[in-house]
Amino acid sequence: PWSFCFVGRLEKAKGVERIIKAFTALSEEDKNKISRVDLVGDGFEADYFKNLALKSGVEMNFHGFLPRNEVFDLYKKNHYFLLPSDSEGFPKVIAEAMNFGCIPIVSDVSSIGQYINKTNGYLISPITSEKLKEIITLTFNEKEHVIKEKAIVGAQVSIKFTFDNYNTRVREEIIKTN
Repeated sequence: PWSFCFVGRLEKAKGVERIIKAFTALSEEDKNKISRVDLVGDGFEADYFKNLALKSGVEMNFHGFLPRNEVFDLYKKNHYFLLPSDSEGFPKVIAEAMNFGCIPIVSDVSSIGQYINKTNGYLISPITSEKLKEIITLTFNEKEHVIKEKAIVGAQVSIKFTFDNYNTRVREEIIKTN
């Protein structure tokens, strides 16, 4: 069974409601293909989302805020990372999740589409719960080698967002020292 996670503020703008509605709309057959959905974070709308999730027919675990190492452990246990948000810059949480093998299913907003594409994840456009449901359903039919390749390519992309890479680029492209 597949597992999914979200890490961020629990609010509609980050897509938490879309996540819950997408899983709720899945067929019973598809719901049986899911082991769990982990949601990490908190926010003023948390109680609303918890109540909405009770009707989803899918195990949704609300973890609240977690220490970094526990978030990393959740990434390691999940197959897919969800971020169907309204707007973003390039959230480091996507690269962080890819580093641990989570395949991103994320909104095609801002610069995200410059790093996430069909080789390493899935872009949600338009940003609706229906489109997210469609992509989740698509993941169930992907061949194993395609999923593994997406995870490998994603981990390679995540290297671009390390502090070492950032420092190297600053030295070579801005400061121009050796």
